[in-house]
Amino acid sequence: MITFQSFLSKDLTLRMLQIIAFLRLFYGNYVTISESRAICYLVKLYCIGVCSFIALFGFYAITQLYSFTIISFTLIDYFMTALIFVVFSDQPILHFFSGVQTQDRIIGFKKMSYINKYMYFILFCTSFMRLAFFIHRIITSYRSNLEFILVVYILTATDLNYLLLIIIFSVLHNRMNRLRLFLESNSIPINITGQNRIAISIQNVKKGLIYYDRLLDSLQSLDKILQCQLMVYSITQFLRISMMSYRLIQQFMVEYILLRSTINVLELIPTALFVFAPLIFVEATTYEVERIKTILTAQILRSSDECLRFELQTALQYVRLRPFRYTLCRAVPLDINLIFTTASLCITYVIVACQLVYFSK
Repeated sequence: MITFQSFLSKDLTLRMLQIIAFLRLFYGNYVTISESRAICYLVKLYCIGVCSFIALFGFYAITQLYSFTIISFTLIDYFMTALIFVVFSDQPILHFFSGVQTQDRIIGFKKMSYINKYMYFILFCTSFMRLAFFIHRIITSYRSNLEFILVVYILTATDLNYLLLIIIFSVLHNRMNRLRLFLESNSIPINITGQNRIAISIQNVKKGLIYYDRLLDSLQSLDKILQCQLMVYSITQFLRISMMSYRLIQQFMVEYILLRSTINVLELIPTALFVFAPLIFVEATTYEVERIKTILTAQILRSSDECLRFELQTALQYVRLRPFRYTLCRAVPLDINLIFTTASLCITYVIVACQLVYFSK
């Protein structure tokens, strides 16, 4: 059994992964902290207890304090995600990170970060907007401290789960980009100038192909848990974004409440950013794979050595037969087009809702 302590070092980004893991544990998401089965069962009982308490309190708040609102979808999101990690555990995720770390060492990639500058940008923007949203809610809206604590707790827990999902796809994109640079820098002599140089080039192509294969295998090991998470997120967050968009139009265009509509924008943007960021990283990874194909094709045309050409053709054929793509339930491809499709559906439903409410009277 793998735990976070078994492969984390003093590296800052790895420490941040550890912090995220234990924050998720605090918020009721199961995290493997020990190899002892007894401790693992106790942690699962703790997560079930926390999740059940939050779900019951949230149900009471929804039915007694206020009606079914946007926070209801976040509560469903929180409960289903916690249930997924209790059932499947986080072992596939730990295997993914440890496997990627091992393959980095084998191929010779040094100082490969798990959290890049794009992740820091997403983290900064969402943290700032969430803080502004919470401050506004403290000042203006909430009637009780328990109600406010519930909203902060659930939003923070779901944001951490989204952040972990984004990190997984970001790590994959970062490694695929590094692999593309590695293959691009591989020396392909036009004329045969020395067997040592040819042998090194062949070895680099083999290393790159093995690294590519291991990356996709590592992602494949996460397929079950990622599919469940993405299915829950796609349903709950689509409904949530649609309702927030409708409320935004209602407050800004109909009720002319500029301040409240601005705050709702601060709530809408980080939600959309968390939901769409994995799709952007998947699209960027697909683009890197296409560039790898182009590089291998160009190197085949330049190479004059038969052995090197054979290895390059083998690598190109394998990448073509096993390209990187990720689909939801083997039907919906996760790419940049899904963002525009989701936005179009949200706009359509919001327009229909506005027509039914305001123009049918």
